[in-house]
Amino acid sequence: MTGNREDRPVLLCGSVPLATAADVFDAEARHLGSVLHRVPDGETGERTNWIAWQHKAFADHEAFEPLDAPQRDYQLRPPGG
Repeated sequence: MTGNREDRPVLLCGSVPLATAADVFDAEARHLGSVLHRVPDGETGERTNWIAWQHKAFADHEAFEPLDAPQRDYQLRPPGG
């Protein structure tokens, strides 16, 4: 590794706001090429909002209690806001 920005390995974590995993893989390969050694699928489709997608798993678990707060209170910038 020479220290050039292009030579540094890249690790992607979390969501990529594209429609499908194929779109995400294509964009990752096109823009990051050989510096990207592992690729996430981007949490696409119904998993786009990861926390909301997890809601049912938490809601159905006996160890958790729901709060009476609106769902979007946890976000600094709700969608469309």
